[in-house]
Amino acid sequence: MKRQGSVSLGDVAAHGTHIDVACTRCARRGRYHLARLIARFGPDYAMTDLGSRMSKDCPMRDSQDFAKRCDVLFPNIIAMMYGEAPKPAADDCVGDDDDY
Repeated sequence: MKRQGSVSLGDVAAHGTHIDVACTRCARRGRYHLARLIARFGPDYAMTDLGSRMSKDCPMRDSQDFAKRCDVLFPNIIAMMYGEAPKPAADDCVGDDDDY
């Protein structure tokens, strides 16, 4: 699938080894190894598609109430892509969740 301006997994992996995932509507959080995501989806996989895929099992994904609808985001992606130092995790192993 040809990308149309979206940042890809490969783009993000050029700047780090992990990506954080969070939902602004609930407590769901995770940290994923970019190499594992690339092995599964390929380096050209769009981050927008990844967000949709990660929310596929959320009961609020298709909520009619926009204020309650699942809202997945990658909180550290801007810092990674623009060279800001990422905030260190307390323990890089804690919170890894590659089996969504």
